[in-house]
Amino acid sequence: MRIRHIISLILIFCAASASAQQKKFPTEHSFGISGGATLSRMTFRPTVIQDYRVGTTFGVSYRYIQEKYFGIQAELRYSAKGWNDRLEDYPDLHYSKALHYVEMPILTHIFFGNKSFRWIFNAGPQVGYLLSDTTDSNVTGAVENEETRHHSERIKYKFDYGIVGGTGMEIRFGKNSIDRKSVV
Repeated sequence: MRIRHIISLILIFCAASASAQQKKFPTEHSFGISGGATLSRMTFRPTVIQDYRVGTTFGVSYRYIQEKYFGIQAELRYSAKGWNDRLEDYPDLHYSKALHYVEMPILTHIFFGNKSFRWIFNAGPQVGYLLSDTTDSNVTGAVENEETRHHSERIKYKFDYGIVGGTGMEIRFGKNSIDRKSVV
């Protein structure tokens, strides 16, 4: 009987000390919009010499933070990607392919800073669906060869997936400037 009391006291002491060490932070829920530029190109076999294609991206986001420097962010966005062929043998010709996607990344949100300025890092998996593709070209059939055969090929897979990441800054104004000191 005495051992049972000692074990019970030890368990109560451990549970009380464990809960005493938890620091609580104010929970944040944020909705927002995002936008920016993309630089993209593709990988072909055999290799195709190409330049980066500049595109746009914009969408909406939701962020949930419950830890001191850590949260999760989900986005739904439109993104324009693609490639520009560099046709070195034919300087008067150009070929450009634009791919229009709707994407949904689920990102780990890590941040450092104070209540009004934060430096942020986001990384995580992403899935996308090809909405459409457009071509801008003055390449004719007479020029097409083994090097340029990808010009006439259709996009095989409409679903896309990958790992995305990025960094940036956040400036907070007014009521959104939450003091992140711990609440005991």
